[in-house]
Amino acid sequence: MGHPPTQIDPLTGMRTYNATVEQEAFSVGGALMLPYGQLFQLAKAGRPLEDIAGQFGVSPSMARCRINRTGLSNMYKKRVSA
Repeated sequence: MGHPPTQIDPLTGMRTYNATVEQEAFSVGGALMLPYGQLFQLAKAGRPLEDIAGQFGVSPSMARCRINRTGLSNMYKKRVSA
C-alpha cells in the first residue's frame, strides 16, 4: 500500500506508531478475513454472530466489527431479531 516502514525509536527502543497506517491495515485485514460477499450472505440469512465468526475463524467481536464497518449492521439486526 506504499506505507513507510516503522522505525525503531532510539530513545525507547520501541517501534514508531502511525494511527492512519494501523487503521488501514486493520481494515484490509478485516476485509481479507471476512470478505464482504460471504459476510453479506450470512448476515442476510440472520446467522448467529458466533456461527459467522466460526465460519471465518475469527472472534465474535471481530465479526461484529466487520458487520458494523461494512454497513450491514441495520440489516443484520433486523434479521436476527425477526
